[in-house]
Amino acid sequence: METVFETPSLRKKLNYYHENMESENKKIHSHIEIKPISLFLSQSSELLQNEPKLYSLKDELSQAKKNKTLFVFIMLALFLILSLVSTFLVTFYLESQSRRLKFDLNAFEDLNLSELINSAKKNEEELSKVKMALENSQKNKEDEILKIKSQFSKQKTVILTQNLSEEEKIRLLNEMQEKEKQAIGNAETRYQKEILDKQKQINQINSQISAYERKLSETTKENQKKLQETIQKNQEEMNNAEKLKELQLQKQKEFYEKELEKSRKEYQAFLTRSNEEKQLLATSLKAKTEEASSLDAVKKELENTNQTLTDDYVALSSNYQKTKNALVKFYQSLDKMAQKRKEQGYIAELLDNDRVLVILNSYYTVKNKDTAMIFNQDNEYIAEIRFLTEEKTPYQTGVVAEIRELKKNAAISLFDKIIIKLK
Repeated sequence: METVFETPSLRKKLNYYHENMESENKKIHSHIEIKPISLFLSQSSELLQNEPKLYSLKDELSQAKKNKTLFVFIMLALFLILSLVSTFLVTFYLESQSRRLKFDLNAFEDLNLSELINSAKKNEEELSKVKMALENSQKNKEDEILKIKSQFSKQKTVILTQNLSEEEKIRLLNEMQEKEKQAIGNAETRYQKEILDKQKQINQINSQISAYERKLSETTKENQKKLQETIQKNQEEMNNAEKLKELQLQKQKEFYEKELEKSRKEYQAFLTRSNEEKQLLATSLKAKTEEASSLDAVKKELENTNQTLTDDYVALSSNYQKTKNALVKFYQSLDKMAQKRKEQGYIAELLDNDRVLVILNSYYTVKNKDTAMIFNQDNEYIAEIRFLTEEKTPYQTGVVAEIRELKKNAAISLFDKIIIKLK
C-alpha cells in the first residue's frame, strides 16, 4: 500500500528549508572558518607561528641504543631462522606423503553420475525455456490488454470533446465501455489456453527434476560411504608418519627452548639498563612538554568548537534531504499508481487558486499548452486545465498546469484523474 502524505504542510516545510538553506550554509561556513579564530586566537597569532620544538623521547632512545650490543638480536634472528627451516622440512615431508595417497576411482564408474547430471542439466534448461515462453505469453496478453484500453481511452476522449449533449455522450461512453470489456475478454480467452499449456509443461518438467534429484541423492550417499572408507585408510597412514615427525620436533623444541631462555636473560639485563636511561629522558621531556601545554589547550578548544558547528550543519542538511526525499517518493508513487490503474495521471498538489501540479503516467507525454480534463473519483467532469511544461516544478517532478475552466460548485481534490485532450 502506498504511503499518503499531508502535502500542504509538507510543501510549506520544504519551501522553508529550500529558501533558507543557502543563507544558513553561508552563516555556518562563516562561523567555522572565521569566528573560532577571532574568538580564541585573537591574541595568539604569534604563538601559533612560533610553536616550540617538542622533545622526542623516541629520538633520544634511538641515539642511546646505538652503542648497545647486538648479541641478543643476533641470537633471536638465529632462533627464528632455525625454526622456519625445521617447519619447512616437516611440511615438505607430510605433503610428499599425502601426494602418494591415491583414491580408487574405479569403484565409482558404474554409478553413471555423469549421465544423471547431464539429464538434470537438460531438464533445467528446458524448464528455463518454458518459463520464458510462459512469461512472454503473459506479457503479450498484458500488452494487448493495455493496447485495447489505450485505444478505447482515445475514443472516449474524442467523444467527450465532440459537440454532443450530455445524454448522447453518456450513451456513447457506455457503448465504448461494453466494447472494451468484450475486447479484453476475447484477448484473455485467446491467451488462456496457451498459458495453461505452458504451466502444464512446467509441472511435468518439475516432476522429472524431482525424480532425478532423488536418484542423484541416493547415488551421492553411496559415493560418500566409499569415499569415507578410502579417506579413513589414508588418514591412518598419515597419522603414523606424523607420529615419527612429532618425536623429531620434540627434540628440536627442547634444544631451542634452552637457547631462548639464555637469550631472554641477556635481553632482560639490556631492558633494565634501558629503563634507567628512559627515566632520565622522561624527566627532561616533562619540563619541555609543559612549555607547549597552553597552546595545546587553545588548539583543543578550537577543534571542539569547529566540530560542534560542523555537526550542526550536517544535521540540518540531513533533515532537509530526508524531507525532500519523502516528497519525491510520494510523487513517484503516484506515477506507479497511474501505471497500475491504467490512468493517464493524477492531481498531486494544489499550488494556488489557479494552478495545480499533475503527475503523469510515464507512458504519456504532453507539450506546452496542451489541455486535459479533470474527473473526480466518481468519474464526473469537474474542470479543464492547460499544461505549462516550461514552468519549473518542485524538485523537477510532475507538470504544472493552469485551471482554464471549473465546473460550478465543483472543487479539485488530490488524486482526481485527468484525461489528455487529443489535438
